[in-house]
Amino acid sequence: GKLALTCGLLLSLFSHLQIFTLKFNFSRYFFRAAGTFTQLSLQYFEKHSHVVDISFMYFSRA
Repeated sequence: GKLALTCGLLLSLFSHLQIFTLKFNFSRYFFRAAGTFTQLSLQYFEKHSHVVDISFMYFSRA
């Protein structure tokens, strides 16, 4: 009766918490990876800015 209901509620709450934690950890990891990727691509574009300029000129002309 009541005990089973309480256990079920606790279980569903726990699984929701687990899913939430997984989502939170994933989003945190995703944002960290995205930040690292952005930094790396910015560094790359700074190093190879002439290539980017040439390709930009080419694409804007096309």
